[in-house]
Amino acid sequence: MLADAVKKSNCTVNEILFEVVKGVSVKAKPPLPGIAKGSVALGAPNIFPETDGVVRKIKPAIEYQNELYPHVSIAIASAYLKKPWQELVKNLSLDYNGEMLINYCGEFETFKYVPYHKIIEGTVDDKILKDKIILVGYAAAGLGDRHVTPFSPTMPGIETIANSINAFISSEFISYSSGFIGFLSVIIVGCILTFFLPKLSPWKSTALTLTVFALWSALCGYYFIEKQIWIEYIPS
Repeated sequence: MLADAVKKSNCTVNEILFEVVKGVSVKAKPPLPGIAKGSVALGAPNIFPETDGVVRKIKPAIEYQNELYPHVSIAIASAYLKKPWQELVKNLSLDYNGEMLINYCGEFETFKYVPYHKIIEGTVDDKILKDKIILVGYAAAGLGDRHVTPFSPTMPGIETIANSINAFISSEFISYSSGFIGFLSVIIVGCILTFFLPKLSPWKSTALTLTVFALWSALCGYYFIEKQIWIEYIPS
């Protein structure tokens, strides 16, 4: 019945989960054959938290057996916009791991949640769902699919996907700055502090150091908030 409903809808995207070991996809876990066949697209829900456990990025595509699979958020945006997913990702700003920053709209429940039992009971106004992208998932804390994000310590994975879809539909992405900017900042700050600190008193040296870092913080903040450009605060 579910496979038939998916096929009849002609607008359903489903997930194909990959087992990734050391950056290499070694196993695929697709949906049931009937559901996979009736889907307009399949996308990978895999996310890769950073070393501090925070989910800030997604990998736009995962390679498996010489074939590329888009992230599920990109597959959904592609189906909604009726554009090839390859077109949506061709100009993305990626880091050295091939990952893009997620442009989060806010904290947990920024997007509207509708309890599934209300759908079954028919107590939800159809206008709420009409012409909308509907993500079916779970948000209960005990089920494990919760992640630390820059806005929330426990955001359901389904809302992380919603944030990414929103970015592709609105074309509002966070771009990485040129690596040259980070290198230049180290040179400039290093030269200023190296030249002036030995010539100043301890108090003036402290004041200069604080001023330099305050200005650098303001610059990074300005480009992030106003230009949606991420400048690495402490270049690595």
